[in-house]
Amino acid sequence: CESVIRQMNSGQLDPRNFQFQIFNLGPATNKILSSWLDENPTAKTDFSIKTQVDRVRLPVLNYSQALINLLDNAFEANAGGNILISLDHLHSKIVLSVENGGSSFPKDVLQRFGEPFVTTKSTGTGLGLYSVQLFAQSSGGKAVISNSEIGAKVEIHIPQFLDDGGPQ
Repeated sequence: CESVIRQMNSGQLDPRNFQFQIFNLGPATNKILSSWLDENPTAKTDFSIKTQVDRVRLPVLNYSQALINLLDNAFEANAGGNILISLDHLHSKIVLSVENGGSSFPKDVLQRFGEPFVTTKSTGTGLGLYSVQLFAQSSGGKAVISNSEIGAKVEIHIPQFLDDGGPQ
């Protein structure tokens, strides 16, 4: 099964298959979040832009799906808690952070991050975080999971690109 999933997602590992677009990341993230909240009206979120993130060159659909996967996971882990979402810069990388404000990652999930089918949910597929990691890697970055003071935290670190497509 793992081999089949890797083959199915092999296109995501090749950035040439992405449809890169130049867009303003802050407003786009806010729009994705607003749309997600329309589908999840009981969710409580707090979105902050710690450092202004202007025009970026990313595959917007893949970014959207990664963010939605993180929001879904955070909400399922703690439906009554607050989900913290932030954008920041760190060492020439853009960092999208999502914290669930509730339950933390079990030790086996932390150790096996990046493997498909790793889940704590009885009906989960374990492909949400896997696809987030594929997006991050395909964009030239990485995904990092950890336990924070308030719950589970996932960060996507992706390079900041100039309008000409080159790294900043």
